[in-house]
Amino acid sequence: MLVALGVLLIVGCAAAGVALAGHGTPTSPYLVLTRSVPPGGRISVADLAAVELALPSGLAAVPASKEASVVGEQAMYEIPAGSLLDPGALTSGAVVTGAAVVGASLASNQLPDELGPGDEVLVVFTSSATGALAGNSGTPPPTHPPGGANPTGHAAAQAGQLAPGAILATAQVLDVVLPGSTATAAATSGNLVTVSLAVPESSAALVTAASAANEISLALVPGESLGGRA
Repeated sequence: MLVALGVLLIVGCAAAGVALAGHGTPTSPYLVLTRSVPPGGRISVADLAAVELALPSGLAAVPASKEASVVGEQAMYEIPAGSLLDPGALTSGAVVTGAAVVGASLASNQLPDELGPGDEVLVVFTSSATGALAGNSGTPPPTHPPGGANPTGHAAAQAGQLAPGAILATAQVLDVVLPGSTATAAATSGNLVTVSLAVPESSAALVTAASAANEISLALVPGESLGGRA
């Protein structure tokens, strides 16, 4: 594992212009991840290792001396194994406390430019009561079908009663995968942006159903970002 981690660090640090120890440059110990951490995943001691680096000015990383302060924090988006731990990638618990992670594949006109992890957005319903969620007849499906309550059916019923422009939820952006990346090519087709959102559990079924029907857009909440971006 140490060999694999070393290879990842050398490649990653070279790309970022970071000098590893042994090049005659003063270094300090910084934290790196020994495994990939998914959005909402909590950082544990076993996930961390220290490496000596000469960190360029302007590049954020967590010093090894701050390890205790990041243990238990949550990742706001997926952090690959071997990555330097960026303090802007962590949050103290807002990601999954009372929230669910929902994915959406959206066209460029369905989300703001330069959307990034940590941004707060409004999930806006863009269809009408006769859209895909309401059924071709325009009649919403029953809220409680035979056999008991069905959260997905309940969500679709709610969507069938919504007008275009209705706000389905306020969400936090966990991850954004742009068109052309390996991850996007494997999961989607066309020029779509894949976005992972943390939404309240009470709205998760509704947002998931609307997302699957391609009936949502995202609107950025001005001034709200947990990702360290201005």
